[in-house]
Amino acid sequence: MRSATYLRSYRGKQSVITVGKAMTSQQGGARQGEARQPAGIRDVARLAGVSVASVSFALNGQPGVAEETRRRILAAAAELGYRANPQAQALRRGRTTTYGLVIRNFSNPFFLEVLTGAEQAASEAGATLLLLDSHYSAERERLLVREMAAQRLAGLAIAPVGKGESVRLWQELRPGTPVVALNAAVEGAAGVSRVYPDNAVGVELAMRRLAELGHSCAAFLSAPRGLVADPA
Repeated sequence: MRSATYLRSYRGKQSVITVGKAMTSQQGGARQGEARQPAGIRDVARLAGVSVASVSFALNGQPGVAEETRRRILAAAAELGYRANPQAQALRRGRTTTYGLVIRNFSNPFFLEVLTGAEQAASEAGATLLLLDSHYSAERERLLVREMAAQRLAGLAIAPVGKGESVRLWQELRPGTPVVALNAAVEGAAGVSRVYPDNAVGVELAMRRLAELGHSCAAFLSAPRGLVADPA
């Protein structure tokens, strides 16, 4: 048995949220009570009596396959219930339109606005967005970054925990791919774009409003300094 971790994904206005782990059976047939392993492109080729390359050409609408052979391949794919695996295709082609977004806490109102804007931008660009929550855990954050790098995502936007080590980890695992630091400053990392609010203006507006209401003494609460990568 092998386990596959499912991530939360958005495509356009549709979302798919799955949690935990899904178990699939090994090749060689499913045991009673277990889900049958999805058919692969080799299964379609075997049933249609053609090469894997011919199946790929036929399913992608490319030339080079006789019409009768194309119909036979399509019939075999339909009989087996074959569905292309986008992640596998991305690995073969070496490119994908899926981007990762890792934040510290989904329930934070600031990040909810960030998620809304990111989802809209992805929808307009025809891209897929994987949304992940690190729960303020640097260890979990590193694990998520490694998983996304293994899936060869096209880029990453991250609100890192700590001093931004996960941003540098992404650059090591996926050199040359875009990375954006959200509400964070990452020292010693070149080629990192930043998106962040003007905290100084935000505090000034809040204090000015309190003063207008007649308050002369105010307290300010923030997250522990070690949990955020924004020194401002």
